[in-house]
Amino acid sequence: MDLARYLGDNFLTLEQISAESGCPVERLREYINAELIPRPSYVVESDGRFSSQVFGETRVALSTAAWYFPQATLGWIRRAEHALEAHGPESAKAALKAEFRTEFFAALEQAAPEFRIGSPLYTANGASVNRECAQQRFEVVWEHFLAGTFGVCVREPDSVPRIVAKELTQDRLTAMTENGGKQDYGPEERAGVLGLIRQYLELSMPFSPVEYPRSSKKRLADDVLPKLGAETAG
Repeated sequence: MDLARYLGDNFLTLEQISAESGCPVERLREYINAELIPRPSYVVESDGRFSSQVFGETRVALSTAAWYFPQATLGWIRRAEHALEAHGPESAKAALKAEFRTEFFAALEQAAPEFRIGSPLYTANGASVNRECAQQRFEVVWEHFLAGTFGVCVREPDSVPRIVAKELTQDRLTAMTENGGKQDYGPEERAGVLGLIRQYLELSMPFSPVEYPRSSKKRLADDVLPKLGAETAG
């Protein structure tokens, strides 16, 4: 799949977001500048510069300038407008961040036991959330969310539980595969890693053809499957 098709199939331009949401383009720009909605996940300039919130800038054979957002941005626009109505422009961002934090910690509390052991986000035995470490991770996740990062790598980037699940799955896969470098797996390890890869692929974007060679999907899933003696995670 080429880049233009990937973007067209998976993202909406600023103008398309405006048309579908009924929110004028200039107001959307104001929401972005006020950090009420995430920035575009991809930006294409008319000179062929292609900027990704995860992988930085490169040159591509595209000449039409556009900002690209995940479709899930439409849901976040509704949340932003509700926050503006309920809290006013001075407090809307703080209210949205507080909602996100509540959902983030709730998702950590509800995570399955297999994601807790060994994670710095939980106490040593995985019994409870390590509040200090989780707060530090939350701040990082919130900044990445506003930057549009999760539009690149999470299928439903307006869902805080899905973002948390992706974070925990990637953390666990990174540890169990030694960041993709582990070569040999015992039977129990193999079953555990295959299960994690299945969940990771369900949560993650396929990544654009420009970025795939450097993606976590390649490193932690596609390159690991042959080491497990598997062609797919299914």
